[in-house]
Amino acid sequence: DDPSWTTTSADKVAAAVMDWAHDNGASVMTHWFQPMASLGVRHGQTGQVHNAMFTFDKDGKVEWELEGKALLKGETDGSSYPS
Repeated sequence: DDPSWTTTSADKVAAAVMDWAHDNGASVMTHWFQPMASLGVRHGQTGQVHNAMFTFDKDGKVEWELEGKALLKGETDGSSYPS
C-alpha cells in the first residue's frame, strides 16, 4: 500500500527482475492489461505489450538493460486509436 518504492527503489526492483530473467533465459517482459472503457472495465477484452530487455550496440552486440521507469510505464487512454 506504500507507493514510495516507485521513486526510491524502482531501479533496484528492475535489477532484481533482470537478474531473474537473465538466469532463466527470458529476454522479453509482457505487460498484460484489461483496458478501461468510458463505462468501466471491458470484461473479456485484454491486451498485451511485449518489451525487450535488451538493445544492440553499434557492433551488434547484445546489451542487457531494464530501468525502473520501464516497470512503471503506464498505458495510453486509447483515445488516439480508431474505434
